Amino acid sequence: MQSEARQIGEVLPVVHPARLVAIEASPSLSRNLHAFDPRKLPTRIDDETLSELAAMASCRLPAPAACPDGRFMEMIVTLQAVLPSRNQNEVAQAVLVATYRKLLGHFPERVIRYLEKAAVVRCKWFPTVKECLDLIAEVDTTDPLLRKQSAVRSLVDRENAARFDDAMAALASGEVDQAWIDGLPDQWKQIAEVRMLLWVHPDGSYTLRRSALA
Repeated sequence: MQSEARQIGEVLPVVHPARLVAIEASPSLSRNLHAFDPRKLPTRIDDETLSELAAMASCRLPAPAACPDGRFMEMIVTLQAVLPSRNQNEVAQAVLVATYRKLLGHFPERVIRYLEKAAVVRCKWFPTVKECLDLIAEVDTTDPLLRKQSAVRSLVDRENAARFDDAMAALASGEVDQAWIDGLPDQWKQIAEVRMLLWVHPDGSYTLRRSALA
């Protein structure tokens, strides 16, 4: 099970000791996602980098590119040349090609390359659509960019959880000022009040519990 801090960090906004970090998403950020290398990140992430990562994690990704028509037809021609077909009629062949393009053409080129190689080695006849789909099922068809976005989202969640832990530790130590407390997200202040780290007042404000007891 995830820790309480990680669960909270995944759903609450990013917090800085004196302010919230504004995060906006843009579809164009998918280009930045292509170039992003998580191995170059430090263990802890600063505000500016975290904002950029959060934007990449939430941006709309372009649909994966389908296999180009020319490349798809190369596969069909290769399979027709290597594997005997059960349908020799030219009209049937034309319908077959159109049908295969309609049902399989949306897969990316890397998947079609795998299908071509696997069919040549493992099929005795020109494969049916069902056989093609069975071979394709052996490939991870998830968009690599989507996997990368998921990894970036995990980095953002990890930093948010770490910041939440830092905030609770700072409140427990009592070494914070009122402006810092006021800058915390309301949800974090509510949790801190339940943990007996903050007092909540009738006007909705929060103050450090240790200060109130002093």
